[in-house]
Amino acid sequence: MSELLLDRVTDDVVVALETGLPPAGEHNRLYEDLGFDSLMLMELVQRLRERHPALGDLPLHAMVGGMADVGTLTGLLRATALENTA
Repeated sequence: MSELLLDRVTDDVVVALETGLPPAGEHNRLYEDLGFDSLMLMELVQRLRERHPALGDLPLHAMVGGMADVGTLTGLLRATALENTA
């Protein structure tokens, strides 16, 4: 997994959490471990859309299933970026 992309996604997760504390790693689950709620999810998706325009639209319904943990989210974003550049 690209460490740069993982770092960027982790930064976006930290902002959505509003705690200033980074998740311990890519296997932290957004809901169970980090305490994400629906508002945080919306903020994270909006931030991802703004910071990573090459990803395209990022429909929320498609992202929910891919947001089990930070690593899964990073993989989803990588795959989406590859699809959009193909």
